[in-house]
Amino acid sequence: MLQDHPGSTEVHISRELIRRILDEIDAIACIKQEAGPSPARVDALIRGVSDRQVPILTGLGALYGGFEPLNGADGFMTDFAFPEVLMAMLNATRAGDAERAVAILSLI
Repeated sequence: MLQDHPGSTEVHISRELIRRILDEIDAIACIKQEAGPSPARVDALIRGVSDRQVPILTGLGALYGGFEPLNGADGFMTDFAFPEVLMAMLNATRAGDAERAVAILSLI
């Protein structure tokens, strides 16, 4: 997993570097995107970081959880205490109900 989390590493990984890492290291099977603003970063990663697409997970305590899947995130990997809420947001997004996904986020 390639984790982009400048909050703990103090390193901002550029899209260009992520592209290079994905192109050169076949063992990378997933990206954990935790650089803000994460919804925009997820979208940017999907729109051309590499020819080799890998799942993108997000964290940050699901701070942007209602928006990240709408921008293409595949799921969450976070210490969020209520996984049922995360699944509800993902399921709403996958069902095409963006309004519900964002509404669920606003309830927490």
